[in-house]
Amino acid sequence: MWLEEDTDEVVEGLTREEKKKFASESMELFFDNHVPEEQLITDENLNLVLDTSLIEATNIVHSLIPDVFVDKRRSFKRNRLPKSTETIISIMNKCAQLYIPKPFAPGIMLLYFKFCEDI
Repeated sequence: MWLEEDTDEVVEGLTREEKKKFASESMELFFDNHVPEEQLITDENLNLVLDTSLIEATNIVHSLIPDVFVDKRRSFKRNRLPKSTETIISIMNKCAQLYIPKPFAPGIMLLYFKFCEDI
């Protein structure tokens, strides 16, 4: 299902329980055994992945990360993106590379900060 079909279209037609299963698989794929399954796959985390919009997640990330600019040498080449924006882009790119459905990416991004950045 991951590579053969458009995962965003697949998600739309699923029941809530099917979405939970698909979301848990997406979470495991993203974190690649770096977070123990019993900590990662909880009702709270599944609901976060299923119910968080990109706007909500982005606002949370921008409020958590100081608006400092990334390496100054790169900032001139990349129009001076703040660190929070760089981080959001990086996580969203990783989700896309792993074929994680777009509706799950914002919640997975917040879980990244919970487990990997300890925020």
